[in-house]
Amino acid sequence: PKGISCIATPPKRLNTEMKLQSNRSKRGLIIKYSVTTVVLALIAIGVAAARNLFSAKTQKEAYRALCDAFTVAGIFGLFSGLLVAISNEGFFTSIRYLGRCVIGAFVPAAKLTVKTYREYRQKLKEREEKTSYGFLLIVGGAFFLTGMIFLVLFYVV
Repeated sequence: PKGISCIATPPKRLNTEMKLQSNRSKRGLIIKYSVTTVVLALIAIGVAAARNLFSAKTQKEAYRALCDAFTVAGIFGLFSGLLVAISNEGFFTSIRYLGRCVIGAFVPAAKLTVKTYREYRQKLKEREEKTSYGFLLIVGGAFFLTGMIFLVLFYVV
């Protein structure tokens, strides 16, 4: 019959909640990229100032300072992202466990609830939260590529 649909449409409230959550995630993503870009730009400005960019007499000197600045900032961003990726895989779990054991041995108020390393790893896997790191790699890679462009310009000029 006309007017009857076999497909259920979601309620308007559910659709609104989905849009709000999508807007929050977009906002969070924009904040991550913006903060990373600003931090790396500050690093690049610091390196450029240390390389005397602002008092460069030739274009070649300026390209060299810009190459150094963007390359250092890019490597910092890339390596930060790689460090987070390695940490997500559990590379530092044993070091954290050792630190807790040392603290538990010397600080009487610190009580260890986990006795063995196996129990500690299982407890961590239960409440495992992966940290995102793609934005670090993307922004760091962009800075690094910009540094490589200035390197080419340095050798061309």
